[in-house]
Amino acid sequence: MRLASLSLPHLRITFHLAVAEAQPVRVEVFDLLGRRRALLLASSVVPVSDAAFTIEALLARTYVLRMSAPDGVVTRTFTVF
Repeated sequence: MRLASLSLPHLRITFHLAVAEAQPVRVEVFDLLGRRRALLLASSVVPVSDAAFTIEALLARTYVLRMSAPDGVVTRTFTVF
């Protein structure tokens, strides 16, 4: 399971998901106090997918992007300026 290629152009978050096989995946954004700020994806994902979401509702600070699936959990941090 992999979460890579995180970029933030023009108030959009774009990331690349890779899992061993098609399976249910949940992608969420948390602030550094552990509060969930957004649910970006909650569905089945094919083994390799790209996704992009608008993040204009997020304040300027650092966040944690968390991908969870039956294979495990992967996290990445990102900063909104």
